[in-house]
Amino acid sequence: MWRTEKGVRTLKVAEWELFREGIDLLWDAIEESFDFAGDFETGVAIFDRLQPNQQIAMLLLVGKALRDKSEPAPDLTAMTEGTVAAVFEHLRREVGVEIDVEDDVRREGPESADDITRLRRRILTAYRKCRDFTGFKPPTETSRDKEPWEFMLDCFAYRILWDDDYKAGAFFLDAEPAKGRAKMEMLGIDPDYFIDIAPDPTDEELESTREQLRELTGRSGKGTPQV
Repeated sequence: MWRTEKGVRTLKVAEWELFREGIDLLWDAIEESFDFAGDFETGVAIFDRLQPNQQIAMLLLVGKALRDKSEPAPDLTAMTEGTVAAVFEHLRREVGVEIDVEDDVRREGPESADDITRLRRRILTAYRKCRDFTGFKPPTETSRDKEPWEFMLDCFAYRILWDDDYKAGAFFLDAEPAKGRAKMEMLGIDPDYFIDIAPDPTDEELESTREQLRELTGRSGKGTPQV
């Protein structure tokens, strides 16, 4: 379960399928980063500072909470909310790539035409099921205008996130301790919000984490993601 402004909940089916796709794609990128340290970032600083094994563990933690009604709701911290934000930031990037390479894919593999707009279709399906976009006219699945797709992903992100406090760690933590605490109190931010520590699985524990993540995302096989 997850604490949102709409109450403690899990994601709706279509909403989860979109987020699951984001976890899956981000997981692939993280696995690649084991061999190319420092080459991959989501743009969410608190998530990008983690080691790859910690990032994978955080994907499992937030994924289970957003999918499983029997899972206790985790504390809302910069770490947990930053991980959710990282998934959506990666989806934004991947939608952009999907649009940018569309012509090349059509030329090189017309038999893969159904995959060309896969992410955009996921977003539209979630939109139709959630209906939280008052006055918004969705694009067609073949639209190459990135702005409405990014807007829709932002809307889905803020069905989960309360705000973007996870971005502000340096602003509070770099201030004098008393001033930083006073600013956080004034803004209603929990004093422990920025000091959460991510799991740091050993190699053996990481294999168990991967296995659970495979089950969560519906992957088959026992290897790491195909990259």
